[in-house]
Amino acid sequence: MPRAILLSLLLLLPRAAAALDADGDGADETVDCDDDDPTVFPDAPEICDGRDEDCSGVPDDLPPRTFYLDVDGDGWGTPNRPGATMITACADVGYVPNQEDCNDLDPGVHPGAVDVPGNGRDEDCDGVDAVAPPDTDPPDAMDTASDSADTGLEDTDGAGPDTEATDTAPPDTHADTGAPAPGTACQGGCRHGSGGWGLGAWIGLSLALRRRRRG
Repeated sequence: MPRAILLSLLLLLPRAAAALDADGDGADETVDCDDDDPTVFPDAPEICDGRDEDCSGVPDDLPPRTFYLDVDGDGWGTPNRPGATMITACADVGYVPNQEDCNDLDPGVHPGAVDVPGNGRDEDCDGVDAVAPPDTDPPDAMDTASDSADTGLEDTDGAGPDTEATDTAPPDTHADTGAPAPGTACQGGCRHGSGGWGLGAWIGLSLALRRRRRG
């Protein structure tokens, strides 16, 4: 038989249909136990959901492990309660695969929680309450004057509100005591406190007494 006729006959023979992979997961219908679900195929990751993802013929065929009761529902369990543990492939609702919660009655307390400094609680379960970092801001060296209602002027005479137009320091915040700012000279005499006499007052009194004697 001529070769051309033989090839023509072969082309007329029915071809075997290719195996279909309907869900595109790489496993065709001959091995895929659910070819409509791309998460189901041989050796797929098995999870606890009542389904047979890995096509082994047994749903949820995972190795057993220990789960711990999570009373406060924060995702962290504790072993320190009656019935707090269970060994199974798939745990009941309310059980988690960890036991690091140090207070399973407070959902705000668990590893990784924000530990508020100085509140006496150990929110992150590291065994201690967080300590507030020290204040690294230096004290305001210029904030030593006494005028609480700062006028932007320098209080160098100690006689009350600022009267000198030479203030370059930041506004002061302390209540006015009438005393001069530390490190400043008294101008025109100082009156320390509310009832003390300044140098100018003593000089004036002395001159008045001399005049009276001469007269």
